[in-house]
Amino acid sequence: MKKNAGKLNLDQYREALTGTLREWVRIPSLKADAVPGAPFGPELARMLDTALASCRALGFETRNVDGYVGEAWMGEGSDEDALAILAHVDVVPVGDGWTREPFGGAVEGSTMYGRGTSDDKGPLAAAL
Repeated sequence: MKKNAGKLNLDQYREALTGTLREWVRIPSLKADAVPGAPFGPELARMLDTALASCRALGFETRNVDGYVGEAWMGEGSDEDALAILAHVDVVPVGDGWTREPFGGAVEGSTMYGRGTSDDKGPLAAAL
């Protein structure tokens, strides 16, 4: 058996993942006052729509449930065949001490800096 059998080569996805995550980080998806069609504020609504657009680009069908949650699925099947990826796309307030733009998505080496890179936009982008 080959030593690397079953390992996924992520290098082929690195550029696309980095681009998607940078786009998402640049959206300041802080919870704000509700406006019509955006129960958590306009920037969070924009982030939800952007994440769903990313899902559609990957071949998923999507649904925005009144601005509260997004759903993405592919194909037909029973609930037993389903795989759920649960994530949130809001970020906490910026706070003090940032040495890089918190909504910039700067990449240095193999590290991206910005709000949401590790909680929870980055994990969602990687899961997709």
